Amino acid sequence: MGGVRILSDRQIEEMAQLRERGWGVQRIADHFTQGGTPISASCIGRHRQAKAPFTRNGYVIVPFSADEDARLRKLDGEGVPMVEICR
Repeated sequence: MGGVRILSDRQIEEMAQLRERGWGVQRIADHFTQGGTPISASCIGRHRQAKAPFTRNGYVIVPFSADEDARLRKLDGEGVPMVEICR
């Protein structure tokens, strides 16, 4: 959260589609890096674009609402440690 944005809106949409197809974060990072946008797997893992609950590895994942996401970004921007944000 926070920092310089690496992927464009189009690339984020593509990333979400690749994740939905079952691509792993390293494979997606390699895909974008080979395409000229160097990005790490950990950065890919931090992107959240889903708007509705989905299943991953048998677990239901409920994405943050826009308000929750804004609150998390605000806390991060204020320098609140990630461990505190997670709590």
